[in-house]
Amino acid sequence: MSLGGGGNKLRKLEFLLGDAAAAGADTIIATGGRQSNFARLTAAAAAKLGLACELVLSRMVPRSGSEYDRNANVLLDDLFGARIHDLSSGVDSTRFAEERAGELRLAGQIAYVATLGGSSAVGSVGYAACALEIQAQSNDLDIDFAAVAVPNGGSGTQAGLVAGYRALGLIRRG
Repeated sequence: MSLGGGGNKLRKLEFLLGDAAAAGADTIIATGGRQSNFARLTAAAAAKLGLACELVLSRMVPRSGSEYDRNANVLLDDLFGARIHDLSSGVDSTRFAEERAGELRLAGQIAYVATLGGSSAVGSVGYAACALEIQAQSNDLDIDFAAVAVPNGGSGTQAGLVAGYRALGLIRRG
């Protein structure tokens, strides 16, 4: 799915949207920070697929003001047609998203919740597949990568890579 710059979030989103489609979802609810890349990509993908999208955005950094609150990813979220729930700092975004999904279900919709950064078991499958791709590239290029370094926020990317390398027999316990 070509949605523009997205970094590691697109791999997760591919599997999350597949899971949502398998569940018959008509609405995607994603959580993230006010300027979340994952939320923006979810809004873009939902627009492309004709799904309703609700974003539960939390105040995760001590920053505010109209430039921060209404520009960049938030502006794009709005252009993609997402309904934005702006939560105060300290409010549990996952709980809010699950409660909102329940409200939508009572109204006859089928809502699918994708939590912070897509870091869930389903989202992590995207990075298990990535481990297979990295290993295939390593073999094709005849290069033995000594390590794979990744940033860690919600741990979904790391969990998926570890699972993928473990499935390949390249990580062993103890």
